[in-house]
Amino acid sequence: MPRTRANQRSQTAQSRTAPAASRRGRSSVAPVKKSIACSRCHAQKSRCSGGTPCAKCLSAGYGEQCQYVSRDRMVRVSESYLEQLHRDSQELHNDRVPAQNQHTPARAAPQTQSSEPVASLQSNIFSEKFPSSTKADSVLPIHIGETAATVFAARVCQCVGGSETSTHSLRWNYVDEADLAILLKEDTPWPSLAQARLLVQTALTHVNPAFHLALRKDTLHLLNDVYKKRSFSNVGIKSKYFALFALGRLYSTSPYSGDSAIPGSAYFAQALSLMHIPPERPSIMHLEAMLSVALFYQYLNRFHSAYSLVGNALRLALSFRLNYNTSNGSLSAVNREHRVRLWWSIYIMDRFWGLRSGLPVQVSDDDIHVSLPKTPAGDMQREQFLDPALQIAGIGLARLAGTISQDLYGPKKKDENFMQREQKLLALSQQWVEALPGHLRLLSFGPSPKTITVMHLQLNYCIMLAISPALLHMLSSKAETGSDAFHTSPAISKIREVCVHTAKHSFALCVEAWTSGSIGMFSYDFPGFLFTAALALLVSAYIQKETIVGITAIDTVNEVLQKLADSGNLSARDFLDHLNFVIKCFEEASIKSSRPAAELALQQDDDVSVSLSRPASDSLRPSHEVCNDGFDVFGNIASTFLDAGAIATQSGFNQASMQDFLAQADTSLTHDGSTFLDDPMLSFWWLDKPLYIE
Repeated sequence: MPRTRANQRSQTAQSRTAPAASRRGRSSVAPVKKSIACSRCHAQKSRCSGGTPCAKCLSAGYGEQCQYVSRDRMVRVSESYLEQLHRDSQELHNDRVPAQNQHTPARAAPQTQSSEPVASLQSNIFSEKFPSSTKADSVLPIHIGETAATVFAARVCQCVGGSETSTHSLRWNYVDEADLAILLKEDTPWPSLAQARLLVQTALTHVNPAFHLALRKDTLHLLNDVYKKRSFSNVGIKSKYFALFALGRLYSTSPYSGDSAIPGSAYFAQALSLMHIPPERPSIMHLEAMLSVALFYQYLNRFHSAYSLVGNALRLALSFRLNYNTSNGSLSAVNREHRVRLWWSIYIMDRFWGLRSGLPVQVSDDDIHVSLPKTPAGDMQREQFLDPALQIAGIGLARLAGTISQDLYGPKKKDENFMQREQKLLALSQQWVEALPGHLRLLSFGPSPKTITVMHLQLNYCIMLAISPALLHMLSSKAETGSDAFHTSPAISKIREVCVHTAKHSFALCVEAWTSGSIGMFSYDFPGFLFTAALALLVSAYIQKETIVGITAIDTVNEVLQKLADSGNLSARDFLDHLNFVIKCFEEASIKSSRPAAELALQQDDDVSVSLSRPASDSLRPSHEVCNDGFDVFGNIASTFLDAGAIATQSGFNQASMQDFLAQADTSLTHDGSTFLDDPMLSFWWLDKPLYIE
């Protein structure tokens, strides 16, 4: 045994004194790769934690600027390995060529008069293309569906401008995670009791009545109890009230005063941080906090975050069985109604926000077995709840939105053709209007309350969304063939007129709300309504007259969006950017199509520069004609600010074009002489070519 230990010590000593060259010559020992610091840490000569971004850059708010110097070292490899790579590459190339040859004749086949006019657009323009990104490869592009207004705008530009406009960025400005992380470092104490009560009351008063966030009286009573007992450390209580403080701060803030953050963001960041670890046994209070945080996400322009959080709230509600009428006899009538209204708030958020982001619904109507909200019985319940008719109307609109998303934009095969489905959806919209109680209808004179105005604007948005595929098909047909013969179809002409009037109706409602001060400077819904109405007017005018400039309504929309954007409204900034790009595409297309080729070749340089330097309302002003609904074809509503109240009450369902379309029999919709109408599937070529945002 002693000799063995002596031998081991001798071998150890020999290994330590071995020449360094012999150790480097051993092929079994791989060299250790040195780690490098990011550019910022290297410049500051500080230790870098690695990762993208590193810990120091993330904590300092420079996560986007965290970059590493690329190293391209010479590495020795064996010749056999290079030969194997070459053989693999050649095999992949040989396998790919036959597959491409199989599809080449179909794409190169000449188009006949009876073929779909969008075939070449499908092969040349609408190719699935992921956005280029400077971020890490692990950051995936987010798909945005066709029901989103920005995607419709991108499709319009692709049809009008061609492939050079198909790469127009769909980036969406939002409050970044780094900004929220900076807010978390700041100490955000509880406000005084008086200020806290005002913030909570402001939030519960101004939030959309379709979104039931909390019991009104109990929430204020618990707030007093929290300050009395100094129980400020309770996670559930703090997350709920800080989310309400954030909403109250937002609703009570005057127009943008130069602060870089959205008002209430500090309270919101604290509420969000307390929800990172969901409780294993969550409570109703936790669900209330999730809905308030999800609602504030909208004002930060973080729609995908809101959609994800509502999805989590939905699954939590399913675990509570809020989608069923409870049989628990120990619950009071107030708590029962509270559970019902919380469920329907989640339902409405899921439908509306999914529709705006172009994402599918997350729960089927077949899985819902809970009753509708009920009228409060007695003074005690009336102190806790608002009028149930407001939420019931929101539920009806949410169902209509889900039906439109599934029937028109869903991949499931339908037995009816497009025009039959269109008639069905417009009939459902009319039924919703007819079922409204009198106090939820628009006023004949003077501005209507904001909640009622938003409700009717949401209806108009659904109608224009349902008609958008028809407009896009007409636009692509016109751009491809240069002919208007397709638009002589009586049925499709009528729904185009319905879309035009609906857009003007939405525009008038928004103008009325703006002049009466009902549009909040940080509103996330009004900019979308304005943008959708302007887009429908632009497309319809271009289809009918081949020129779109000179639309007074578009100038008004641009002005309102600019005011909101200057006030710090993130949603308005994005819609304003998209609207200007769409106008530019139409202006350039109008210039190219309004002159003979020879004249255009001689004057192209001068005219294009002059046209693009002038506002949209000053160049190529068209002659004015009047539709049968009493409006100018191009949206030039006379005395807009004087007659907005009268215009706002003229719903599209009162127009002759709408009633004629709804009264048509199925046979007239089935045999209209157009393959667009007869095709049961109505192959929306753009549905198979998704768009992505960064």
